[in-house]
Amino acid sequence: IQITMDRTRDGALSVLIADAGGDAGGNTVARLAGLRLAEMGSGATMETAGPHNLVHEVTWRPLALPDPATAGSNGAAGAIARDVVFVGEESSLVVALCTRLTASGSRCQVVSGPEDLRDLTEPADVLVLPLSADPGEPVGRSAARSAWLLTEIAQRMAGPHRAKSARLWCLTIGVRESRDEGHLTHSPLWGLGRIMAGEHSQLWGGVVDLPPDDPATAAETLLQVLRAAPAEDVIALRDGVASVARLALTSREPVRAPLACRSDGTYLITGGLGVLGLRVAHWLAERGARRIVLVGRHGLPPRALWDTPADGPTRRKIAEVRALEAAGVTIRVLSLDIADAEQAARRLASDALDLPPIRGVVHAAGVLDNRLVMGVDEKSLRAVLRPKVDGALVLHRLFPPGSLDFLVLFSSCGQLLGMPGQAAYGSANAFLDAFAVHRNGSAATVGQADTLSLGWTSWRGHGMAVNDVVDAELRARGVTAISAAEAFDAWDFADRRGPGHYPVLRTVQLEPGAERPPLLSDISAPVDGLAPDASAEPFADLPPELLRGYLLDDVGTQISAEMKLPTTALDPRRSLIEQGLDSVMTIMIRRRLERRFGQKLPATLLWQQPTVTAITDHLVELLRPAEPTGAEPTG
Repeated sequence: IQITMDRTRDGALSVLIADAGGDAGGNTVARLAGLRLAEMGSGATMETAGPHNLVHEVTWRPLALPDPATAGSNGAAGAIARDVVFVGEESSLVVALCTRLTASGSRCQVVSGPEDLRDLTEPADVLVLPLSADPGEPVGRSAARSAWLLTEIAQRMAGPHRAKSARLWCLTIGVRESRDEGHLTHSPLWGLGRIMAGEHSQLWGGVVDLPPDDPATAAETLLQVLRAAPAEDVIALRDGVASVARLALTSREPVRAPLACRSDGTYLITGGLGVLGLRVAHWLAERGARRIVLVGRHGLPPRALWDTPADGPTRRKIAEVRALEAAGVTIRVLSLDIADAEQAARRLASDALDLPPIRGVVHAAGVLDNRLVMGVDEKSLRAVLRPKVDGALVLHRLFPPGSLDFLVLFSSCGQLLGMPGQAAYGSANAFLDAFAVHRNGSAATVGQADTLSLGWTSWRGHGMAVNDVVDAELRARGVTAISAAEAFDAWDFADRRGPGHYPVLRTVQLEPGAERPPLLSDISAPVDGLAPDASAEPFADLPPELLRGYLLDDVGTQISAEMKLPTTALDPRRSLIEQGLDSVMTIMIRRRLERRFGQKLPATLLWQQPTVTAITDHLVELLRPAEPTGAEPTG
């Protein structure tokens, strides 16, 4: 018996079983097509989801805030007054906001930079309002500047000497509508803020988007939000009403035919030599594209060297290009930095390509440098922002609205879900989502809107963000990866419904004790907090002298079980990383401890508290009875 297995383009297996037939060939015994495998207990699934269950859109819901007339001057009965501290330049807007906040009974001050927060001791709401783009300053540069300012302030406030009574907020202007290009300056802060909420929930207050025309008029509503601290990631203030973003399955009806490529046009894919870029090239070819330009930072070796030995990844790229050419597609491979406006304009001109005009663009360029917020530096942040942010702006200049049949931006849902480690990547993708809104809204005439921002979940087995850590974090939020076939069906489904921003993700049942981020709370019933393990002792009833000892033993037992170590082999005072802890284990241990003790723990717990002893001390602070000091909760 001979068994032959081949993997199809959508990730499925084709299995041929034949008996041995000598030189004449074998007789087919059985053929299996479309076979999919899933690991038992992995949370994976073999069921295919239809695009109507994958394609979402962002909607806005009114947020109920306490009535200042009934809540008292501090916004809530018994609440301690909090200072409002603006960080940054004392602009006319900051002055106007401070004047109105002070008139409403708030104590307000302005400090020049992060270093001025070191002496913060009183309960305070720290507000970051980055400057919009200076005249003549490129939007990409001002967007990176804004993101770094917020990052730097968060690092200082989340440090070991931070004031535990402080909350950090970020103010943006007009990002929801992204009407003017200048509003894009603040758009990365939406993604960055959501990541900060996931990593530093006890510090983070939220992003508050002020109205674009006269931001200072929202001061009173802003004060209500600060006093309520509603645990929402992004809040938009318009006409005295606070609204929050929610995902919902798109209800739009089709407005156009399925995507098709012109046989007389050329199609451009940035990041075209990546795994996703090459899959996109095959899909566009199936849709009629006969000429495709693949742009990558490193390109391919000269064609004369294609038959000589090369590294594995290069061989696979060459094989993909040859397969496209064998199907009758003309392929141009360009080594090009798409964020370099001058170079891109020169090399992507029709005459330089010697091809017909470009009719469609897929912007899939991007780089990863996954770091927790505390580990991000300015250089790494700008490096991740550059290909997506500056690249999108270069494409916008080269191909203005009305010149293309489509411009598709490859974004991600990670920033919407607050995925730890994606501070820079989430910032870049949030810009793409806002950029799609801006470009479509700025189209000069009806019918010129052409831009789709697809906020992908992980493609199973494909793409930059494919790893066990990402999969585990997705599952903790009730989201899973999708296959390439599901992704392309979702793309076509979204495209038929017209331009816009479409998060593409699959929601599944939550794991016990898990909870969805605010953005997903309308998709299924929210979880009523974390319930402690049924076998857990009533920790809060233990006297202080016994609590820590009990927790030390219990935490060690939980961690050693996940690390598959004997309890006696785990040194409670030694770094867990030195004892074999990896990134996947950090997630699993955190989830195990959350279920065990019924407490929401920060995503950074095992990095900030790297020993069993340190983790125990953190839990002691959470579980010991609160002292009746009248101190205000930190939110």
